[in-house]
Amino acid sequence: MKAIELNKIMKGMHLPNKFTTKGRLAYYTLTHRTTRASVLVGLYLDSSIDSESFIAYYFFQCLYEPFCTLNFSLGDRIGNHWNKDNITKLEKKISDLRIFNNLNTFDDFVRILIKHPYYGEKTGRDSYLALTYFILKEYDKSLFYLDEIISTENDVDEKFRSNEVNNARLIKNSIINFDYNQGITQIIEWQNQTINDIGIKIK
Repeated sequence: MKAIELNKIMKGMHLPNKFTTKGRLAYYTLTHRTTRASVLVGLYLDSSIDSESFIAYYFFQCLYEPFCTLNFSLGDRIGNHWNKDNITKLEKKISDLRIFNNLNTFDDFVRILIKHPYYGEKTGRDSYLALTYFILKEYDKSLFYLDEIISTENDVDEKFRSNEVNNARLIKNSIINFDYNQGITQIIEWQNQTINDIGIKIK
């Protein structure tokens, strides 16, 4: 199914009011009350081999982890294939997703991070955990995952890995130096860049 058709389907879907639609993406944010760090909670429609069908996904993306596109690593497929004739069933399936209903705080998000399958590289989940624990002021736990990332600096893909390692060192230094405000400032700077890169607006 073509993107223009998927955009129309998403726009016409009956979703909870907290969702904003943009093309074939629907999303809202879970925002930390003091730092304003945000997790993107999203639904996305994708084409399938069958030109009359499409696939639906849900996902969670830490906007404060630098990334220049939507990241579907923490999420999953909703059902199998969908088409224009069973949109109502898809809407019901989405409204019944317990994982959305159980996500109200950053502590809830940590539980999802720990329990939910992560389909990207381990360092991706480690970064989500390190930064989220930092935001929650659980600095010992944050340091554990920062050190996990730093330990990968000699991996094969040096250029890609060096960015992750350098970012982990920045946050680790803010913990070691008790300069937590600097760490939050950096995290929000990354968030602003990610929001700009993926082209969404958050409230």
